This record gives sequence, structure tokens and C-alpha cells, in this order.
Amino acid sequence: MNRLTKKVGDNYCSQSGDFYDLYNKLGKLEDLEEQLGCPLEVVFKALENGIYIKNSIYNGVPEYIRTVGLVYMNDMYGFALTCFNEKAEQMGIYLASEYKLTWWLKEDKSE
Repeated sequence: MNRLTKKVGDNYCSQSGDFYDLYNKLGKLEDLEEQLGCPLEVVFKALENGIYIKNSIYNGVPEYIRTVGLVYMNDMYGFALTCFNEKAEQMGIYLASEYKLTWWLKEDKSE
């Protein structure tokens, strides 16, 4: 992969000096975020680390779900996170666009 940026500390700077390429790549990434309905880094953290869901069975106490997948539902709902228990049984589907409404990355919802 040909990177257009390099990381310097906590920030990024251009490696190529060609701002046209940088803007095109940024625009494509923003288009993906719009399609997902959620920031890319949030989706990747959810897939990598799991999520907390609003669980009405336990009076709204957040429940941690470790195994999460990403699926495209349809044009109306867009992308969703599918949650599975340790037996690989599907436990629910949460729209990516409902981040911070029905699902979170942290139990205390502090993200």
C-alpha cells in the first residue's frame, strides 16, 4: 500500500507533498464513513475489541459482546454490527448509525 502520510508523534504529515492525492484519499474515507453511518476507527475498534449493548432484559445494564461482525442490511438501514455469543449464536443486530444510542465501545459510555 502506498501511504500518503506518515505519523509524527500523535499527528500525521504529508509524505508526498501532493495535496490533490491527499484530498482525494480523505474524500474517499469520508464517503466510506457516510456509508457506514459511523466513524471508521469506531467500526474497526468494535470489530477488534467488541461492543457494549443496551440490554433491556437487565434494566438497561450494558452487556459486553466480544464477537462482532459487519454486514450490509439494505439501502434503508445500511450497515449493521451483528453480535454473537460464545456458541456462535446470533444475539442481535445493531445499526452502525446507532453508535452511542444502542451500542458503545466502553461500558461507561465515555468514548
